[in-house]
Amino acid sequence: MIILVVILMLAIGLIVLAIKTIWSVKEIPNPASNASVIETATENENLVLLNKYTSKCWDTLQKFLQAGLPEQRSQYVSQPIAAVTRMTRHQGFEGMDNISLPTLKTSQWSVVSIGAEKSIEGFWINEDGRCFDTLFRKEQEEWLIDWEYFVRYSEMPLAVFLSGNGDAEGEFRLLARERLAEDRKDLPTISIMFYAPVFGRPAETGAPSPEFLVQRNSPAGKLLEAAFAALKNKKRPFNATNLNLDPEGMIRVRVKIRRSGEMETRAFEIVELKACHWYSSDLPGFDVDNEGEVKNQD
Repeated sequence: MIILVVILMLAIGLIVLAIKTIWSVKEIPNPASNASVIETATENENLVLLNKYTSKCWDTLQKFLQAGLPEQRSQYVSQPIAAVTRMTRHQGFEGMDNISLPTLKTSQWSVVSIGAEKSIEGFWINEDGRCFDTLFRKEQEEWLIDWEYFVRYSEMPLAVFLSGNGDAEGEFRLLARERLAEDRKDLPTISIMFYAPVFGRPAETGAPSPEFLVQRNSPAGKLLEAAFAALKNKKRPFNATNLNLDPEGMIRVRVKIRRSGEMETRAFEIVELKACHWYSSDLPGFDVDNEGEVKNQD
């Protein structure tokens, strides 16, 4: 009788062990683990890209800063034919004449996926304490500078435009701040003020613009809300990872503004909010679908 009981217990133990083995083999993978695998693979791919091409980007930057005239510098920038005219026009106030060559130890590098394009973003601190960042884009096996991003190019200085001089409409790379965000959160409009960035001093700005009211349910309003929400969560467009030294509470925008009237009757309006970033890309930086759901474009 004792022998039969022992045999029965052994049989039950083997059955339980077999069931556990079969269940562990057929266990459905956790979706989160799949996402982690994809993220790790992307990080590894980006690391390979940086290890392979950072030195080329660094060499391009050194040659660009050593060059003098726009015609000489244009060979180191993305889309040089289109850029050289703007570089000539911008030469008088871009402030690049006294930028000394940076040292590698003060730099930081990362990969930015702008749509399907993988670019390399570099950030460095100069010996005089100024901070610079630029984007390098691959064109015909060369890594060239996104010049408009580097100099924060606008078609004219914001202060000149606001004063009533120059063309009555222009495209600008500016910093945007939401006024009275908590007090106005239930209102149908967002109150926005724009500031010109200071080249080499990312924590500083020029004087503020007049107030702009943007309808929340408009494409521009949805895009602005998406960008400010991402900022609160310490996220940047296209999941860029380099340091964000912009003034607290401000986002980067590319915007077309129109001026009308004279002196006391002067007024300004947003013609188009093109993007919530400064890269030379038509992508807005955040994808807002018909239901209002916001996604970071990557």
